[in-house]
Amino acid sequence: MTERTRSWLAAERPVDLGEDVLFRDRKEFWGKLEFLADHVAAAVQPDSAASGTVFGISAPWGSGKSSALRMLWDLIVRTVNQEVPDLRQSGRSHTSGGQSVLTTSTYYANVHEAGGQSARLSLAYEVMQGYPEEYRKSMLTGLGYDRSAVGISSGLHAEIFLREKLGEYAGSGPVIEQWILDTFLEHQRTLREDGTSTTRFAHVHVAFIDDLDRCSEAFTGELLAALNFWSNVRNLFFVVAADEEHLKRSARRITDVRESAEDALEKFVHFQTMIPPLISGPVDAAQYGLRLLPADEHLNPGLRHLRSLLSEVRAGEPFGLMAPALGARTPRKAKRVLNVLLRDFWLLKDLEGDSVKRIIARMVWQEDFDRHIDPVLVGAGIEDASSAHPRADWLRILIECASAAVGSGDDVETAIARFGELAALRGVTLDGCEPRLLLYLGASPQLEPPSPRTHVPGGLVAGLPGTERSEERLSVVREANKGVSDLLTRAQIASKTADIPLLRVSSLQLVRAFEAGLLGAGEAPGVGNIALRLEREDVDLAWALHQVAHTLDPQHTNIRLNLVDFLLDQKNPAVEDIVVEHLNWCELNAPEFEPLRRRVYRARLDHILGHEITDIDELIDVAVADTGSAGKRQLWVIINDRNLYDRYVPLMRPWFEQDYQSGDYSRACTVLANYATGMIGSSDSEWAAHGADALRFRIKHGFLTNLDRLGAIDITNLAIYLGNIKHFAAAAALYRIAYEYVPSAAEIRSSYARFLVNVQDDPQNARSVQQGQELAIPLPDHDALVAAFADLPERFSDREQWWLEYPPVSLVTPIPEVGP
Repeated sequence: MTERTRSWLAAERPVDLGEDVLFRDRKEFWGKLEFLADHVAAAVQPDSAASGTVFGISAPWGSGKSSALRMLWDLIVRTVNQEVPDLRQSGRSHTSGGQSVLTTSTYYANVHEAGGQSARLSLAYEVMQGYPEEYRKSMLTGLGYDRSAVGISSGLHAEIFLREKLGEYAGSGPVIEQWILDTFLEHQRTLREDGTSTTRFAHVHVAFIDDLDRCSEAFTGELLAALNFWSNVRNLFFVVAADEEHLKRSARRITDVRESAEDALEKFVHFQTMIPPLISGPVDAAQYGLRLLPADEHLNPGLRHLRSLLSEVRAGEPFGLMAPALGARTPRKAKRVLNVLLRDFWLLKDLEGDSVKRIIARMVWQEDFDRHIDPVLVGAGIEDASSAHPRADWLRILIECASAAVGSGDDVETAIARFGELAALRGVTLDGCEPRLLLYLGASPQLEPPSPRTHVPGGLVAGLPGTERSEERLSVVREANKGVSDLLTRAQIASKTADIPLLRVSSLQLVRAFEAGLLGAGEAPGVGNIALRLEREDVDLAWALHQVAHTLDPQHTNIRLNLVDFLLDQKNPAVEDIVVEHLNWCELNAPEFEPLRRRVYRARLDHILGHEITDIDELIDVAVADTGSAGKRQLWVIINDRNLYDRYVPLMRPWFEQDYQSGDYSRACTVLANYATGMIGSSDSEWAAHGADALRFRIKHGFLTNLDRLGAIDITNLAIYLGNIKHFAAAAALYRIAYEYVPSAAEIRSSYARFLVNVQDDPQNARSVQQGQELAIPLPDHDALVAAFADLPERFSDREQWWLEYPPVSLVTPIPEVGP
């Protein structure tokens, strides 16, 4: 049997008792509904003399009034069923032993007003729905109705006739209502006198009036006046669901001008009950969403991820990942928000990166996001796919400032003020962008800026650079009393599983533990390793942890050198003094700090300071003769930064050969990757083409370390090159493959989205890429790849392809179509 596809959309309709997920939890309000149901049910007893009553259920639009009416109807029926044996239901009529006991009707006020009939007469018609069928037939006869119409349309003809007759009496004032009532009472008397009526129970009619607050005040006032007439009838009840303020204004129009609005309304609505707030914050909205989207094995990965994120919403986190989207305060708005989330998460591919943050940011602050943020992420107007948007630094700095402001643990308004102060200190303005949007982008998990960060630790001071309020920033740390070993273990687990939000929190806890004197020298290596992992994710925290590790064990050479590596990677002359201090210590106290590494570190510092390096060729010769890789790495950074492409082969080829011949193919692959990516970014077209040849070789044979972020970025780099030389079909195919492999990589999404906008004029798929969602662009199969790469030259450069001398090793699935 074929499995049916189901819809997950939250229907915007009233719910009944069986579907309720909100009202039962509000015990006081639920008790009031039960009280009303008991009052109505008691009226069916023959000894009851209950006068008509108008009940009010009040709340703003979308707060559940229609649902409250439906549930009250269910409660009334259930309660009457307990009072009357053998109660049978046919539509809205309930009988026992052939006698009508309970009838109900629903009056949709806005529909009647739109139909042009007066409020009084349309309500009179509604009241008549509670009268016995025999009376209505006699009334039609009295009004001269021709019963010649037969078949399924006979009832419709009768209803149209009755409405037309009522319309003819529109100008007669309350005469028509009084006539309807008098003739009905006479009908009942006649039945009693001739012995036809043998009632065991009183007949009760309940008219539910909905959507009255969607009507004009004039229509509403007229209806309230009509209710005042009908409420004098025994066992006739009305339940009006409307916003109380609208009712007050309407009542005020038709009463003595000296009366207050409250006093005026009391003349018409005898018992008013307010629906309490059903959704009071993001946590309530998230829990409501989880109830509307229950766990189901058929949920796709995106919707399962949505459920997971909703379950993680916590109070007191206004810039939590989902919190800004959960600002609805009524069930109707919460349903609409959920339906939008369902649509976007249904297409979601990126379950690890910052796509959710982009989706929520655009959903809540669409105008500001599209104006200030999206152009930077896409690189709108930048034809060179490898270039950053001119405002990329503006966005990066503001995200860093926002991260510090949110991390201070202040309330929203204080965080906004703090954010403005930090931005001013960094010399940037918000340019009219909504500060809450930027604070949200800076909150963990942070939006990934569209270009690599080159932030320099501010001032090289202990603690947390970037803010003078480190203690306030640390105040967000939870579970501060956990053991130190637990803190370190949790950070190590987060590092290995790439759980960046947990890694940031755990790292802040480690800093706090250090400030409290809870860490010792034994924890220094572990802290240092966490710092290394953080370097690509959070420069400020990495800097803090490097200093913590060094302070805990100042005699540890590798910790010092890791700190030096980190400082040199910042490429800022301000690091000179502290780097020299650490290098001098290593030369005096660490025999393992061999001469080659000393010379290379000094050379790299000279490079940062802008000094001439005269012995670069000698350093390369010495590095090639050394079996280690530390010195080679530092030299590669120097020649890459200085665009010394003619030095690439003397350094990189022997380095590659050492690793390849030793059987360490993964490391050899990494060396060739550095060679290729360094070259392909060159402004010299010949060297860039040479790098493209190397990348093409690696992708063709699957000579990539993996198909995660790094491998996908290799594919993207070749796509960027192909786009720059106008081979758009080939570039499009590679972009699509890279995105399929790692939709969470911000740099891949940024380049691909820019290509889709600027080259292929496809803003719709570009937006989907930016939000990490499924694309309408199919993944290219073998035939599509062959066609896409058919026009590529056999090679891009005439330079020697020395890597061809080494038989390729397929470490991942190759893409043979990419090469000749």
